[in-house]
Amino acid sequence: MDLFRPYSATAATGNERLYLSTGKRQHASIGQIESRSVILEKSNGISLKYSELKRYVIAKSVTFDLLLTMYDVNSRSINVIRPTLPLEPKGLAMVQNRLKRVKNPNIEIRAIGLQNGWRGYVKSFNDVYKMCKGHCMEIDLFGDEKRHIAIDLKTGLSYDLLLENRIYRPGELKNDEKEEDFQSNTALLSFI
Repeated sequence: MDLFRPYSATAATGNERLYLSTGKRQHASIGQIESRSVILEKSNGISLKYSELKRYVIAKSVTFDLLLTMYDVNSRSINVIRPTLPLEPKGLAMVQNRLKRVKNPNIEIRAIGLQNGWRGYVKSFNDVYKMCKGHCMEIDLFGDEKRHIAIDLKTGLSYDLLLENRIYRPGELKNDEKEEDFQSNTALLSFI
């Protein structure tokens, strides 16, 4: 099932959280997965293949930025980007070059992040979707809460990451970061 068409039909304004998924996102505790994880910081991208030693990609405190995952089911490999600025043609070309390395791709795409009112990145998501020619499996955009995400390289699924090894209380993830603070720390996308 591809969720891009229902997403396009919603005409999301970016003023409230939009969550489309093929199933409910489960939790993962940082204490259980941290030793087998790679942490993806803001403004970076990474290409990885599943192994028992490196099974997860972690993105902590996703707020105004966008987490885009392109997981190839056939090879259990992933390209993940976390841009803090809308993707320029150079950034799109970097992503496309990474995707060209995948033989016989069967790509699942997930888009997670942004805060209310931040629609500027939506074009980047649309561009990546068209370039991948994959299936959009999850869209979790906008809202007013931080997201801590773990991506499983064995299955491609996303998990809500529990940084304190417990379920969060209501309102605990409310984003208190200001737009100005975020914008002062933006940078062009680079792959690590």
